Amino acid sequence: AVVSGATKVTVFVASDSGKTRPWFESHVPEGWSVVRPGRVLPRPERGVWFGEAMSPTNAVLSQKERDEAMAEAVADVFALGECDALYLPNFSSFSQVGIMLTRAEGNRVFFMDLKRHDFVVYPPPLDELYIDLIQQNSDMRVEIDELRNQIAQLKAKEYSRIMAQEETANATQ
Repeated sequence: AVVSGATKVTVFVASDSGKTRPWFESHVPEGWSVVRPGRVLPRPERGVWFGEAMSPTNAVLSQKERDEAMAEAVADVFALGECDALYLPNFSSFSQVGIMLTRAEGNRVFFMDLKRHDFVVYPPPLDELYIDLIQQNSDMRVEIDELRNQIAQLKAKEYSRIMAQEETANATQ
């Protein structure tokens, strides 16, 4: 936004970290504002309120508190989708809907590249492990295609053998 010359920018920070929003408030350029939600839920002592299967973390909340926490989380997710650009430190199930909505609007999504300490345009760069998995998948597809070809050749030979047997049987009758 700074590079494009934007002077009036609103920053929406979706985080359950008590340090994140104050950091943004003290680091945004003059004229920019950081959106403050109507209610900020405290971060659980460990884990996350939602998103971990079988996690007992949200058991310390009453049903009303769970409903409020979920409503706040859903509002944050959809607010992310309204952004002109998303800057994410990493991918999470929380950010997935916002990413899809932002991309659907034709807006850009950036992920933090920890090696370069900079944001890169979505999709994030592929690390070596992921590239290796893609190669393995590609190699497996080649092997599967070769097996399918062998099966097709065997079926063709079997069909030819059966047809030859029928011709021989018909000829001897």
